[in-house]
Amino acid sequence: MATLELTSLERALDRAREGRRPDAAEAETLLDTPTARLPALLDAASAVRDRGRGRRITFSAKVFVPLTTLCRDYCGYCT
Repeated sequence: MATLELTSLERALDRAREGRRPDAAEAETLLDTPTARLPALLDAASAVRDRGRGRRITFSAKVFVPLTTLCRDYCGYCT
């Protein structure tokens, strides 16, 4: 019986899909993802995003909106 061995990229993608933070070697592997495997990387990134923030997308058509009073997130953009 043949044993299926995961590549380092597949292991890193599996960990990402599970929501686990990559170690330095896995991060480097993800950064070096070959073009042919980018759809798998993007799918994993989408799954992580959807778990964390959901599918809701927001934007403001006005330039001078006080974002600090509207935004629920705390990030370095305006805080």
